Amino acid sequence: MARFQRNFPILLISSCLALSACSNGQAQRLATLNLPFLTPVSAIPAPDLSHDAWWTGFRDPVLDDLIRRGLQQNLSIREARERVIAADAIARSAGTVVSGDANAGLTRADQAGDAPVNERRFDLGASWLLDFFGRARSERENSRQSAEARRADADNAALAFLGQLATAYIDLRFYETGIRLKTRDLASRRKTLEQTEALVRLGNATELDLAQARALLNTTQSEIPVLEARARAQQNRIATLLAVPAGTLSLVAAGEQPAPRGGIPASITANLVRGRPDVRSAEHSYAAAVARIGVAEAELYPSIRLGGSITASNSAGVDTSGWSFGPTLTVPIFNRGRLYANVDAAESGAREAHLAWQRTVLEGVNDVQSALYALQKYNAAAGAAAGAVDQYTKSLDLSRTLAERGNITTLDLIDAERQISDARETLSEARRQVALQYVLLNVALGAGFAAGQPPAMASAVGEGPAN
Repeated sequence: MARFQRNFPILLISSCLALSACSNGQAQRLATLNLPFLTPVSAIPAPDLSHDAWWTGFRDPVLDDLIRRGLQQNLSIREARERVIAADAIARSAGTVVSGDANAGLTRADQAGDAPVNERRFDLGASWLLDFFGRARSERENSRQSAEARRADADNAALAFLGQLATAYIDLRFYETGIRLKTRDLASRRKTLEQTEALVRLGNATELDLAQARALLNTTQSEIPVLEARARAQQNRIATLLAVPAGTLSLVAAGEQPAPRGGIPASITANLVRGRPDVRSAEHSYAAAVARIGVAEAELYPSIRLGGSITASNSAGVDTSGWSFGPTLTVPIFNRGRLYANVDAAESGAREAHLAWQRTVLEGVNDVQSALYALQKYNAAAGAAAGAVDQYTKSLDLSRTLAERGNITTLDLIDAERQISDARETLSEARRQVALQYVLLNVALGAGFAAGQPPAMASAVGEGPAN
């Protein structure tokens, strides 16, 4: 019996180590699963696009300044960064294996018939968890991966801001271009109205021609205020993204729409998607879910704490002190059903996180491929639309000459004006879409969210969950 008592700690530790070898088996199996559709390109290192200031490709200093200010001032980004700070703080305190406290106090007690008695007392206690089954280790890993997921979420907030501000700026310049085009149309249609009035006086045009010319002029006048309202809405949107009150931001109208300079890539490898912040957030969330399996499985096994305390007190001039030290063994016996249910729930949560990771990657691939294809097609459309504007401009000039000679009717001239107006609007929309798809492509690639930051401040790009 004495030999068993001497060997009991060794036997207990050996049993714990043997059980811990299988306590996280399911967690490890889940952590090593791969995404089949990334296997062909997973060996290719994805370039770090996080510092790529792609918006400078527009060569627009106003846009550059707005983005620089917004990355510092945007409230959504600042909120997300605060969540990172909180998650880091939680991670520092997670999985603590040593705990303890110290207490000191002075009490005064009145005793019947005697003088008051003062008692001074000091207690110091500490305990150490023997983490044989990896519970504390899994808790730390869960908190660390959760903090990394929040860091990726903050990067995603910055990326979303880039997309929102660039889109609002492109739309602002699009509506301003629309106002300029309508103002030009207005001048042209006034000229057509004057020409039609002269032809009516000469008997070469009818009242119907005159009514059509006036209606076209009024229609153009009615379209300009709508475009002005839309332009102001985008300017207010930009102000809000910069965390300043709407109506306080004034941007001088630009001479032309933003257009990205440089070539358009023919194709992009799907492995670039791994650098997207939302993909990294999904990866770290998956790893955190796997770590929670380890926490749930560790609760199935006994926990051992080594604890000790020291007590010293003085009462009525009498000093007393004492100490204690020894292990405490806790064995879960009567709640096994609940603990097994917790393990099942944790495993299901990990599988769900794995599916969410797959879905996020697939959506990222879709975003990249769709934006790249649209950018190529809208760029071709813009080239064709520019050619149409040139031809319709020549057609309008020729129509005016023929109308003055009486060779065509005023209605033919009005049709020519409608055609050149529609062609200019089509070209403006095509240029807008080229710029928007350029933004969408870079956002889909997860590019630029760390621009202006030192590399040490940015999250690791392409870092997968730890196994």
